[in-house]
Amino acid sequence: MSEEELESIPWSTLIEDARPDRGRLVYMAAGAVIVFSLAAVAARSLWSPATAETPLAVDPPVATTLAPTESTVGAPALFSEADLMASLDNESTRAAAAYAEWFVYDFFTVDGDASTLESLRSALPNGVPEELLPHTSTQAVTYVEWASAARVTEASPGRYEVLVLFRTVAAAEGLAFDRQPVRAVVVPMEMSSTGGLRLTDLPSPAQVPQRPVVAEWIAPDGPSSPSIGGAAAALSWHGLDTDLAVIAASPDGDQWRVLAINHLPSGTGWPFTVLVPNEVLAD
Repeated sequence: MSEEELESIPWSTLIEDARPDRGRLVYMAAGAVIVFSLAAVAARSLWSPATAETPLAVDPPVATTLAPTESTVGAPALFSEADLMASLDNESTRAAAAYAEWFVYDFFTVDGDASTLESLRSALPNGVPEELLPHTSTQAVTYVEWASAARVTEASPGRYEVLVLFRTVAAAEGLAFDRQPVRAVVVPMEMSSTGGLRLTDLPSPAQVPQRPVVAEWIAPDGPSSPSIGGAAAALSWHGLDTDLAVIAASPDGDQWRVLAINHLPSGTGWPFTVLVPNEVLAD
């Protein structure tokens, strides 16, 4: 094609339409923004100076020995096996003493009550003949005034011998009751496999322990002091509601020893030593 022919061709036919397409421009702009953002992040990470973190100073570990301290936050108490066994032994001993006292009350009570004999049947070992027991007799009546276990001995594991002191009041048929001397018996028993106590034999008579030597009693000097008003103060201070007759009194350090007779409405009087602080009598 000659130069003249080219000049005659309109430029609009040779150059593509330069008017931009709107949708295409939007996509191109979005792509440019994304590329620019990625480039900025990369440039920042590559060319910005790194900030060095200053490490914290840490002291080297030191082995520390803590002294044991007692806990005060209510931790559960720990008991050794010996403590637990001692506790169980104490409970068994108290149970043996109580059971022996109960048995003595029933065994030495003869009043014709059928329930007493029934209680003995359940307490005594099997095979004890009932004809040996006086509880069906009506010729005499006996009551136990008091009974107290004085000593419990563990003869072997689970077997106990209980020394019981007691006093009875007895009356032959048609006669008045008479207090008997204090007596003692040993009640043998054992702990059954179910945890209950049972007698292994009839009680055995025992010697009553001797009383200790009686101390010397020092009588107050005389009736000069305290006054009758002081005696009334002594009565009030001790909370006694019955008549108190002062016999004698004497100072004893920061108090007074007052010997007085306490009379009951029945007419019987018992002697007492009343210890009264000095300030009570001074008032």
